[in-house]
Amino acid sequence: MSETATFYSFLMQASDNDSYTQYAPVKSTPSLIPEKEMIEVTNLSDSARRYIEGVQNTPQGLSFTCNYDPDLAKKVEKDKGVVKKWSVWLGGTASSDGTETPTGAFGKFNFEGTISWSFNEQAVNAVREMTLKIAPSKAPYLATEA
Repeated sequence: MSETATFYSFLMQASDNDSYTQYAPVKSTPSLIPEKEMIEVTNLSDSARRYIEGVQNTPQGLSFTCNYDPDLAKKVEKDKGVVKKWSVWLGGTASSDGTETPTGAFGKFNFEGTISWSFNEQAVNAVREMTLKIAPSKAPYLATEA
């Protein structure tokens, strides 16, 4: 078995030359390979219900929670409405000075879509948070390295 912790998970964005850089430090990610919807195909001669797989269910886009950062909010505002290439990389390293480097050693989930953001509710003694939401134009998939 190869259990791994969730630290060193990164939301990445591709540049024009398809090299990826970290877009924002995230606190949570959505389900990246959501279940497919099931379509019932039972007919009157069947003794039990039967199903086939339907489309992948990506409900209301892909939401990523982050600590609120006004500079990140401005960055997202500039990127709104533009289809970009995105990826969530699992795995990274840290140097002796604490610099974190994404590696994707445990997987890279690639997709395309447009980004938006919202400011989350606030509470007593809590950190301010924001949600980045990516409306996928291409469904997430687990990338295989060449």
